[in-house]
Amino acid sequence: MKKVTETHHDYDFLCIGTSSLMALEAIFLARNGAKVIMIDKDEAFGGAWKTIEMAGIKDVENAIHYFLPNKKAIEFMRNKMKWPVEKCYSKYRYFPLTQNFYFRLPYDSLVGRITKEIFSPTRKTSIMYFKNLLNILISSKNTSFYLSSGAAGMLLDLQRLLRQFGVVIQKNSAVTDIFFDKDSVRCKVNNLEISVGKLVIGHGARLPVLRSLEKNLQIEEKFYPRPAYHLIIQDDKRTNALEAVLHSDPVIKYIHDVTRFTTLSNVNEEGWKIFVFALQSHVTNNDGLAQKLKEKLIAISLISSSATIIESRYTEVFLPTLHDSDLQLIKQTFGDQTHVIKTENFSAGVENIAKKW
Repeated sequence: MKKVTETHHDYDFLCIGTSSLMALEAIFLARNGAKVIMIDKDEAFGGAWKTIEMAGIKDVENAIHYFLPNKKAIEFMRNKMKWPVEKCYSKYRYFPLTQNFYFRLPYDSLVGRITKEIFSPTRKTSIMYFKNLLNILISSKNTSFYLSSGAAGMLLDLQRLLRQFGVVIQKNSAVTDIFFDKDSVRCKVNNLEISVGKLVIGHGARLPVLRSLEKNLQIEEKFYPRPAYHLIIQDDKRTNALEAVLHSDPVIKYIHDVTRFTTLSNVNEEGWKIFVFALQSHVTNNDGLAQKLKEKLIAISLISSSATIIESRYTEVFLPTLHDSDLQLIKQTFGDQTHVIKTENFSAGVENIAKKW
């Protein structure tokens, strides 16, 4: 156990997790002179945005990612961060006419948005339908955005900036004890005690009991399953659809072709394609799931009937475990010794950071 004093802080800020938004916050703090450390229980950098390796292919998107429309956030990423943000032009909505026949419409088109309302399984009164359709007619397009370099490009740039501003990153580590002393926050990390001025917490933080001389606070963890599935397919079919949103499908929510973000973008002589599926929350892994997902890709014409599966992987993904109310309670209880950031909505979070930068 490292001995610390009440008058000395090993770090000004301890950030729990290495998500993209947490990294941006750490860069901002360090850029303004603070001594910052980031702690992550995982061996990979990036939190939910981390990339994985499959069949020797690197930089595979861990899950489906995109940026919700937000003018200030997009401008910040393009102009300040110099990230290659682009509109998702190859994104379509797929609507079922029969079990194996679909028709598609451009995702952000007026017809596509109206058709989504018609196909919505939620029961509505005539007045509710009218209000929803009117809102669609007067609202702007809900275009989504992403990086031409994918998550891998963003994470590389963030790690470069973290190194540039001297942020310490400690992976394969867990914060197992947190005590709010009078002049410091004392945290136990891998059996080593460090003293920090403030604790930085976002929606995805996994927290032990938060202790102080006055009271202890136990935040109940919430778990929201969002299972993902990866399929590596060998196929020579060409298509202009890279992102598919399936409406009224009991198994699949979204499908993204992420081949272009991986190391296959350099050499792909075998004609492999990598698809990431966002599955409905109740879907669990089973022996027939890979074949079922392949048949869906054929049904919506993303691959040919002669395509073969090279590799598959099921991943249990969970949404952030803390709510806004949890973050507010932590801030109210421990005051200036805590620094909370909202990391659930990436675009909204970037906008908040952009205001400070």
